[in-house]
Amino acid sequence: MYFIGWSAFSIAIPSYADRNGRKIVILYSFVVASVATFLILVSSSIYMLLINSLLLGMTAPGRVTVAFVYMQEFVTPQWRVFVGSLSSLLFITFSAIVIIYLRYIAPYSSHLIAVAVLLGVTSSALVYHKLDESAIFLLKTG
Repeated sequence: MYFIGWSAFSIAIPSYADRNGRKIVILYSFVVASVATFLILVSSSIYMLLINSLLLGMTAPGRVTVAFVYMQEFVTPQWRVFVGSLSSLLFITFSAIVIIYLRYIAPYSSHLIAVAVLLGVTSSALVYHKLDESAIFLLKTG
């Protein structure tokens, strides 16, 4: 369901961000992803799991694609490949750490829920307070 959501929204979300600004898309993607992650962690029904997995997948283009493009706009052309590769490496490394965490610490679900909520709130707050709108978007809109 996650990949169905990602595939279904992979064209709509980035084009929406190009028209209406990247900051708001990234912010809403983080907030909705945080809620969906929390609901996945506390769900006791397979239907809740499937619906929230779909919802989490729908936010992936905003969290991954739009955020990557946004980051590339702030980097000089000679550094774009390096920074893009480094961000992909860090994303994959973080995923591997999360998998290990889920494998060995997941029986302590209260810790997992607390970490997920804390990460969601922190990332949303940082996006809202510290991230400026894309300069290219601001130039396009005047």
